[in-house]
Amino acid sequence: MEKNHHESRIRLLILTTAYPYKSDYQGTFIREQTEQLLNRLDRAIIISPLAYYPKLALRWKWFRRLSLRTEYPEDSTVGNLSINFPRFFTFPQFGFSSAQIRADFFHRSIVRTIEKKNFNFDLIHAHFIFPSGLSAIRLKKVYGLPIIITAHGGDVYRLPFLTVSWKRKCINILECADQIITTSTRNARVIKETLGIDKEKVSVIPNGFKENLFAPTDKNLARRIVELPIQAKVILSIGNLTEIKGHRFLLEAMKRVLEFDSEIICVIIGRGRDENILKNISKNLGIEKSIRFIPGIPHEDIPIWLNASDIFVLPSLDEGFPTVIPEALGCGLPVVATRVGAIPESIDNRNISILVEPGDSEMLADGIKVALDNQWRIDEIRKFAVDNYSWGIISRRIIGIYSRMVTISDY
Repeated sequence: MEKNHHESRIRLLILTTAYPYKSDYQGTFIREQTEQLLNRLDRAIIISPLAYYPKLALRWKWFRRLSLRTEYPEDSTVGNLSINFPRFFTFPQFGFSSAQIRADFFHRSIVRTIEKKNFNFDLIHAHFIFPSGLSAIRLKKVYGLPIIITAHGGDVYRLPFLTVSWKRKCINILECADQIITTSTRNARVIKETLGIDKEKVSVIPNGFKENLFAPTDKNLARRIVELPIQAKVILSIGNLTEIKGHRFLLEAMKRVLEFDSEIICVIIGRGRDENILKNISKNLGIEKSIRFIPGIPHEDIPIWLNASDIFVLPSLDEGFPTVIPEALGCGLPVVATRVGAIPESIDNRNISILVEPGDSEMLADGIKVALDNQWRIDEIRKFAVDNYSWGIISRRIIGIYSRMVTISDY
């Protein structure tokens, strides 16, 4: 596709707290979005600062538990993409004031990187309101360039409501943005109605998925690769092992489901502080032989697990709109999910999903049983995902905002 004048000249600076690298898969959706935008940009610069604790502090076990990072990746440049991981000093965050200080260190590492590498850019796109959005508005004051902030989920429906100070800070950041992208109409309502931000500068653009990576493949082959029995029914759930993800209710639901079919296997992929708690729950329920906990895996391996499964289950107690849902749909997998966050507005379609109330293991069990018995049309599920959430479609909408912002700033 031929680029217009403004698309071809845009040099984009992206600020984020989460850009994936070898041992850290957070922010995969930001990487994929950036990759889709690259061929329509002159250049993209990623700055994703990484916090570190001083070595002296790490002598104490308490600090070592807080410092989960095991490596610090090197900066790299590939084609017209520059990826930068500056480090910044940090300390435990105990409240709003300490978060502000930490954000200052975060911002200084960004400024040092820009100055050291003499980066030039026309537009700033920050992912998450804080601290990336805060750094973006500080850079705006220095460079006079337009900024876009993508508010993804918890930074919309949780962060502003922690304290009055947090609410005031989030409102100030959003008011200073030239455009705001958020991933669901639920988020948009909070931003416009609850936080009082001008509705004209808020756009709803969900995260997308790689349609060439997340696509249906032979189920038997996939099961042989991940070593799952060919004849069993397989339920898959992917998410951090934390309370908000609702895995406890999935385990309780599995207790009920296994009473009808003892050959069903539930695979839970993820890491988190509740791992041992969940394993103990499965033992206490007497279902540990039917539950497989798989540690976090590389993002590119997820399609194999999706294709090895019969249904995907997301039992969350709260969510934005997790990218794993369109990824599952892209593989032709039906979804059983809770009615939280942006999920109902995004996939409330009986041909692709079954939605249940959060925190209700009995209703979740019923939804799983219906989903396992249903004759789903893989091609219809796949088409829904591609038509609504492929990165090709999503990236064109984002580029449209970029072009409009750069055009306006030229005058």
